[in-house]
Amino acid sequence: MDKPVSANVFLFGHKVGEIVHHPARGFFFQYDKEFLTLGINISPRKLKNTSNIIPIDAALQKVRCFSGLPGVFADSLPDKFGNELLSRHFKEKGFDPKKISPVQKLLYVGNTAMGALEYQPMEKDGDVPSTIVPLEIRKLVEQAKKVIRGEIDSKIPEIMLIGTSAGGARAKGLVGWNRTNNEVVSGTRNLPGEFEHWIIKFDGTENSEKGWGKIEFTYAAMARMSGIDMPEVHLLHEENRSHFMTKRFDRINGEKVHVHSLCGLLELDYDQHRLFDYSSFIRETLELTKHVHDVEQVFRRMVFNILARNQDDHLKNSAFIMNKTGKWRLAPAYDLCFSIGGWCDDNQLTVNGKPGSEVKVADLLELAGLFGVKKADEIIENINSSILQWEELANTNKVAPEKIEEIAKAHKERRASSGI
Repeated sequence: MDKPVSANVFLFGHKVGEIVHHPARGFFFQYDKEFLTLGINISPRKLKNTSNIIPIDAALQKVRCFSGLPGVFADSLPDKFGNELLSRHFKEKGFDPKKISPVQKLLYVGNTAMGALEYQPMEKDGDVPSTIVPLEIRKLVEQAKKVIRGEIDSKIPEIMLIGTSAGGARAKGLVGWNRTNNEVVSGTRNLPGEFEHWIIKFDGTENSEKGWGKIEFTYAAMARMSGIDMPEVHLLHEENRSHFMTKRFDRINGEKVHVHSLCGLLELDYDQHRLFDYSSFIRETLELTKHVHDVEQVFRRMVFNILARNQDDHLKNSAFIMNKTGKWRLAPAYDLCFSIGGWCDDNQLTVNGKPGSEVKVADLLELAGLFGVKKADEIIENINSSILQWEELANTNKVAPEKIEEIAKAHKERRASSGI
């Protein structure tokens, strides 16, 4: 990049402002004067409303998940799999992906980002069909495998169409699903009435052995039994694979909802293990939403993540949503699944400064007392009882027997270490 790149940012039909990346001077943002009169703030912790030009902290350029952008705009960028697709796109255009400004990536995302923020002028892609075309899941899986293996196919438009705006490391896409006839189309545009906005995680791609869709589906059932607010989920069966699907909470009756991850809100690097504590998460939730239900929800998720061994509970795996009047709520839970080993050697968020492996029931109750969570002992028992249903639920969902045993053993170890 040898010249400045800028993008106009829009929300709910209003111009929010302009984000600029100058190759020598860094990143700057300025709110639109008319937007400031609306009295809403898209990122109340780090991008406060002001008519002044806002220089963006240069330290964010050294953090992978921000790439120099303010957290609220970095939330619009794809993660590992989507970035693989973006790199392919820019290579085909003759550009070095490493030299592409993140603002240019926002322009490619355009109006297809998760959440409600949109970026203009959108970069046009000739591969986008003018009409809604049914997608073949088997073909999408094969295309995802090629992307993961680094194979550059001259034409893989289907996966490009649905995969460049989704976050997370696993291969996934934004789709429209017709539950009546099981038809799947691209979900990056407005959909006909018979289709709904869903996210699909592809089962059996090269970076993920088959069967994780069934495991995440079972975890969603345990979470719902635990009183955790969850979007609707579904298993889409195709040949010998079962793809996990979750209904998008950033699309309600065709309307977009503004979403801000905890990571983006606080501009903290989620790649740093145990940088943040659940007590700070609860405090942030209370200050932002001022809602007792949301505080209890964070408590329930904390207990569930500790006991169910969801150790991928980093800052991007929690979020807040904002409506058109500027009111914030905790977003429904997502990405709840069995995750241990490697990067997930322990829970990513601490409890009273302790990693999950050292947390006792007393620590959970202490946190509940600090924030006035009522009947905390009953909540813990409810969640423990739900997790004890793992083997029965997993058998019903036809999870592989060796996985059922492995996960049941991990649950038992955590119950013992926590003193439940």
